[in-house]
Amino acid sequence: MTESLHEVHTLPEPNSRPPRPAGLGRRGRTFWRQVVDAYVLDDREVQILIEVCRGLDVIEALQLVVRRDSETVMVKGVMRVHPALRELREQRIVVGRMLDMLHLPSGVGEPTSVPTIRSLRAQRAAAVRWQHHHRRRG
Repeated sequence: MTESLHEVHTLPEPNSRPPRPAGLGRRGRTFWRQVVDAYVLDDREVQILIEVCRGLDVIEALQLVVRRDSETVMVKGVMRVHPALRELREQRIVVGRMLDMLHLPSGVGEPTSVPTIRSLRAQRAAAVRWQHHHRRRG
C-alpha cells in the first residue's frame, strides 16, 4: 500500500485542496484546515479526515453537555455516571483509530505541542537504539 499522505513543502494550489465539508463545527473546521494546509490526501484519506472532523465536533459537544450537567446525574434516585461520558469515551476511541489510519505525525491538530508521556518514552527509546547503532558501527 502506497501512502499518499505527505508533508507539503510549498502551499498547494488552492484548487488542489479538497473543499471543506459543510456542517463542520469550530473544532472540526480547525483540524480540517491544519491537515489540508500541510498534507496532500488521496480520496480515501479525505473521507477519513471528514469523519475525524465530525467526530471532533461530537466530542466537543459532549464535553459541553458534561460541563453543563456535571459528571454524574440522578437516575431514579441513584447517582449515575452521566451517559455523555460513556459516549465521549467511545467517540475518543473512534477518532483515535481513524487518526491512526491517516498516519499523521504526532502533534497535528493538538492545541499545543506539549509532549505526552508516551511520546517522551518513544523519543528516549529511539535515542537509545540510535546510540547502540552508532556504537556498533564505530
